Amino acid sequence: MIIATHSPHVIGNITSNELRVMTKDDNGIKLIDNYNLSETYGKSIGDILSTTMKLDSLRNEDITDKLNKVCELLNKNLYDTEEFKNLFDYLKTYLGDLDKDIMRIRLDISVRNKKNVKG
Repeated sequence: MIIATHSPHVIGNITSNELRVMTKDDNGIKLIDNYNLSETYGKSIGDILSTTMKLDSLRNEDITDKLNKVCELLNKNLYDTEEFKNLFDYLKTYLGDLDKDIMRIRLDISVRNKKNVKG
């Protein structure tokens, strides 16, 4: 039986020995050797997406770009700028206040503010 899937849920329920991964490049479609695959059974969806399926980010490109820009501004201590505030508000609108990256950014701002008060 052959089952074709892009589902990390399905891939996480089979061993890498039962998995066949195909990739496409300029030379066409290739079958990846199993010995080049890490074990998939029982792995988290995030692990499967990043290691087996070679996904660069678990977020879409728009959100990833905006998060990267917010972090860049934060690292330059530019978190009081309109650009930062607009980007951060946009991210909070779509990701929500309980998103791990939103919480991490808030914590980082709080730490930076405390350091600035202490001098």
